[in-house]
Amino acid sequence: MTYCVGVLLDSGLVLASDSRTNAGVDHIGTFRKMTVFERPGDRVLVMLSSGNLSVTQSVVNLLEQWTNESRDNLWNAPSMYQATCLVGEALREVQKRDGPYLMPHNIDTTAGFILGGQIAGQKHQLFNIYAQGNFIEATQDTPFFQNGELGCVQTRWGHTNQQYNSLTRAEAMGIDGHFIIEQTVRSKNGFFLNFNGTAGLWRRACIEDAGGWQWDTLTEDLDLSYRAQMRGWRICHQCKT
Repeated sequence: MTYCVGVLLDSGLVLASDSRTNAGVDHIGTFRKMTVFERPGDRVLVMLSSGNLSVTQSVVNLLEQWTNESRDNLWNAPSMYQATCLVGEALREVQKRDGPYLMPHNIDTTAGFILGGQIAGQKHQLFNIYAQGNFIEATQDTPFFQNGELGCVQTRWGHTNQQYNSLTRAEAMGIDGHFIIEQTVRSKNGFFLNFNGTAGLWRRACIEDAGGWQWDTLTEDLDLSYRAQMRGWRICHQCKT
């Protein structure tokens, strides 16, 4: 459960990532998804990770291990391009090592990185590294990258006749309690959310990955929401009318 974004500006870079992760319905944790390699006066590299946590942590550990060996590493890479190649190489090595043991258990090993930074005497650059280790560079035409598993955005329901009579006021109170209090608390603490059937937007890839809408249940919205989140997708709640 990760979301990260990198933006290329004329004067520098903006990089941000969340710190939440989940491994099931009731296993929510906090892990740093941003790694910084900095040598003042020489280079600063910032790496954001998304996807399978064990894979991304192994990649970071492998890159750090390489810095202590007499081989090409992030401290001696002559360019941002070469540094990005090293991240892709480390990702492929971890996938090759762990993938055959995880895939038979239906564990998704997909992982990706955003790498940005600058080496002394060169321009600042931003790269998006895919799960296969290949990558693309941000340009003026596409100056930003975003990675993550945001599958659905649920917004708050509004009211057209809240003050019409006592019944509409009571209904509005119950609906507001759900959206303003319950859904907001769940979203901010990384708990599972349920889609409410409307006032939201789904990512098609998320629906397909979770198995699609099911006809054999009366709670198809709740059913799809939980199946998607158990697959690692995130549902975001926006409490604005």
